[in-house]
Order: sequence, then structure tokens, then C-alpha cells
Amino acid sequence: MANSVNRIREIRKSKKLTLADISGITGFSIAYLSDIERGNRPGSHGSLQRIADALGVTVADLEVA
Repeated sequence: MANSVNRIREIRKSKKLTLADISGITGFSIAYLSDIERGNRPGSHGSLQRIADALGVTVADLEVA
């Protein structure tokens, strides 16, 4: 899932959502979400699923084609 890093940020920004918005939906801290977006944390499958749900996409959509 390392390739999902840039896709999360790309999808989030395309939907005009902030890290605070995603934090409010997922319950994850802004710092944790930021670490995942920057690739400083890998993010478990469960975490990525919650982020994908918050973005209205599938986990597969977070993967770089």
C-alpha cells in the first residue's frame, strides 16, 4: 500500500476536503493522517479502509494504477 500515499492526498484535495475533515469522519488524528499522506507511516489495511470510506472511494482506488 506504499503507493497509496500520493493518491490519498490527490483524492482528498480533488474532493476539496481537508485533513481536519477526514479526521472528523475517521476519528484519526490530523497528525496520523498527515503521516500516512507523507509516507511516514504505512497505514494498516483497516486504516486505509476507513480513509477510503471517508473519501467515498475503495481501497483499490487509493492504489496507483
